[in-house]
Amino acid sequence: MGKSEKTTLGRSLVKHHNHMIQESKEKGKYYKNLQKKVLESVTEVSDIDAIIEQAEEAERLFTINHSNTTPLPINM
Repeated sequence: MGKSEKTTLGRSLVKHHNHMIQESKEKGKYYKNLQKKVLESVTEVSDIDAIIEQAEEAERLFTINHSNTTPLPINM
């Protein structure tokens, strides 16, 4: 096999790799457009009021995202 000859397996792997990279980029753009918090630190919260507020916000966001379901209240 000379330098000018191309193997279909190598080209197929490169195309697949490029396709996976493009999908990853599109997925990142999708999440950025949704403005979702992908990662959130919970170790910095030490105040009980802040924890309750965070739980209420999480419940509110869940309700907005799942409006066709009935949310259960958080009883403390």
